[in-house]
Amino acid sequence: MSSYIHFTEEEKEQARNTDLAALLKRRKETLKRAGSEYEWQSDSGKVTIRGSLWLEEDMEDTEGRW
Repeated sequence: MSSYIHFTEEEKEQARNTDLAALLKRRKETLKRAGSEYEWQSDSGKVTIRGSLWLEEDMEDTEGRW
């Protein structure tokens, strides 16, 4: 069971402003450009990235939500 982690408002704001594609590139992850978004193949499936937002596309539920 996971435990609760408290994040400060400053930490939340920093997370909201993080460019996820840039972060993953710095970690040497492979990203594929798809128009104005990026696609990243994670261990759990395809993840679409748009700035600080991400959408994990579940293979069983292809609707996905931002």
